[in-house]
Amino acid sequence: ENHEHQRIVAACLVKAAYVLEGDRREGRSGEDQLAPPWWEFFGFELISTLVNLESSLSSFSIGAVFRLKAASGTSPFAPAMVIAVRGTIDHHDWGVNVDTLLGRGRQRHSCRIVMEKAESLVREHGMESNLWLCGHSLGATVATFVGDQMAKKGCFFTTFLFNPPYILNRRSKDGFIQKLDDIMQAAGGLVGALM
Repeated sequence: ENHEHQRIVAACLVKAAYVLEGDRREGRSGEDQLAPPWWEFFGFELISTLVNLESSLSSFSIGAVFRLKAASGTSPFAPAMVIAVRGTIDHHDWGVNVDTLLGRGRQRHSCRIVMEKAESLVREHGMESNLWLCGHSLGATVATFVGDQMAKKGCFFTTFLFNPPYILNRRSKDGFIQKLDDIMQAAGGLVGALM
């Protein structure tokens, strides 16, 4: 019932998504994994990891899906399922960041992966289920897009966004690019004058 408690749980599940990717990269498995305490403490279990297969050379996790173990006897405010999406870690994510900054993030694989999972959860649990969608940074942008698209279909997720980036619309993007060009010209002129 307490919104602050819900926010804390959502933040820990997003942290779990980050740590899951760290475990994967470091080759930690079984008892060596660092991620499970982030969800187990709150009574969740990991259902699946959301993996981006954008490149044939590598894959990386962008988030995870969690289920509350004792959902039947808990508060009506407790989530049945949670999709948690992490933010930027390294160069794999920067292409998505640039696309997001320029307003092109919707075509990226991460959004499609999370959208497909959200649609799957609604089919499996119904539109009336308490489903959560949460994300940090780039993950918050993905969660915003998916939540918006699902709401247009009449499916409303409880959504927790942590430090979402600012998305440029067409007018502000054009102004941003013009200012960036002006700065680059001024810097080039300054460098030329110093030489």
